[in-house]
Amino acid sequence: VASADVVLDCTDSLDARYVIDDACADQGVPLVYGAVSQWEGHVAVFRHDCPGAPTYRDLYPRPPPAGAVRGCAEAGVVGVLPGVIGTLQATEAIKLITRTGRTLDGALLVYSALDASFTELPVGPRAETVP
Repeated sequence: VASADVVLDCTDSLDARYVIDDACADQGVPLVYGAVSQWEGHVAVFRHDCPGAPTYRDLYPRPPPAGAVRGCAEAGVVGVLPGVIGTLQATEAIKLITRTGRTLDGALLVYSALDASFTELPVGPRAETVP
């Protein structure tokens, strides 16, 4: 991770997402997060190279209990959805590398393939007092 300009998380493992985010935070490397399930996808940029920027743990402070969230293999995913989310992740990575445009740092982009809609939700650093 330390030698990367940016890391893209395309995993289907909640445990891996936390490990990747922690590694990027330790090394100060930006992370482009993507996730898909059924008809919905998420994309976010976590700017670990910017002090005080939100992280994956600000969005999801703790992993859910084992078995609480179904992965793609169990829940299913519409076939084109990983392509849509992957394209958005690649676009965010290109913008980070070229320092062009506005990236999704501080936001979670939610895409619904069912109604072809995008919703951008704010993500901020969580208070240190959260247990």
